[in-house]
Amino acid sequence: MRITTARQLIFIYFATKYGISIKINVSHPESQMTIHLRREVSDRDVPMEFMKLALSYLEAAERLNSLMLEKAWPSNYYRGQAVLLLTFHAVELFLKGFILKLAPRAKVDGHSLAALTNKLKGLASDIEFDPPFKVEALTPFLVLGAEAKEKKFHEVLRYPINKKGKPWPGVRGFSTSSCNRMLKRVRADCERLYVRVFGR
Repeated sequence: MRITTARQLIFIYFATKYGISIKINVSHPESQMTIHLRREVSDRDVPMEFMKLALSYLEAAERLNSLMLEKAWPSNYYRGQAVLLLTFHAVELFLKGFILKLAPRAKVDGHSLAALTNKLKGLASDIEFDPPFKVEALTPFLVLGAEAKEKKFHEVLRYPINKKGKPWPGVRGFSTSSCNRMLKRVRADCERLYVRVFGR
């Protein structure tokens, strides 16, 4: 449809309210683009919105990694970083959605998967979840350092430098096959938790 009338604008309003896709002619009948509109969301819908967004990030990570595995898209470290960031963010959103389903008024700020997992387990002690991207201390006196590193791990995936403007230390790598195993585990774990928390 070409947007030219008030009637069409009203249609777009209701499309937004009820969440449908529409096709719009851009300049002439042969040129079309599809616009996907999200309906209005209430507070009650927020946990499910987290689920939908988390699943989209996970699917994007799975698709990009599978393209590299199939050699349809050349793999390299930086594309791997993008896949890992998508995966990390998917897990973060899944955890936040699970928490909000169990405790709608809970605070779900921060990017620490370990802290979010602990908060989730505090709400439902029967839940078992072992988040990816763990930073573990080799000895007990290094625990605080490991916890601090875990809290900023998302920054390592997002940026080539730390907050002081220095490159992250050490050699880093990425493997599509090991990432593929991690993605399968993340999907299985999050699907299992979804059934436990949402009950369907």
